[in-house]
Amino acid sequence: MDSSSKAIREFLAKAGEVYSKQITAPLVAIWIEQLGDYRVEQLEPLFRQVFATCKFFPTPADVLQPLKKTEEAQTPLEAVQKWQQVLTYAQSTSPDIPARPIRIKEQTQAAIRAAGGLDWIRDCPKNDLQWAKKRFVEAFTSWTALEKNQFLLPDGELKIPIAGAADKLLPGAKP
Repeated sequence: MDSSSKAIREFLAKAGEVYSKQITAPLVAIWIEQLGDYRVEQLEPLFRQVFATCKFFPTPADVLQPLKKTEEAQTPLEAVQKWQQVLTYAQSTSPDIPARPIRIKEQTQAAIRAAGGLDWIRDCPKNDLQWAKKRFVEAFTSWTALEKNQFLLPDGELKIPIAGAADKLLPGAKP
């Protein structure tokens, strides 16, 4: 038994006592399936927070909620940092001299296009630069959300037009 599974079992035993809930083998299996990929160092503070904040027996989603909020808060920061890298690169290029080829991830390429392209970012008037940055950050962030939720729709008639619309909004996105 790995340490995450052991920590989850210990948490469930304590939670069963605190919340007067019978802990069954299927319940333990569900929790291990949902939380087993997380490290003990990530789980232990989340478990402590559950006891401090939950009035009723929690679900795995209740336990992971603070972690998800932290991940969501980091995405815009990552987008702003990527914007700064793109802006620095764009300003280091010249329209007269071909830029040295570099590899840019699809997510960043889509955000650059949303901002108007590298040439626009480089030559953009200062008062328009904030709007280019805004479009870049929004596109970069929405790509991250799209990647996380790409498997939510089941295959079928509805998924095809939605994937087509997503491809138009974020060219190069994987359907």
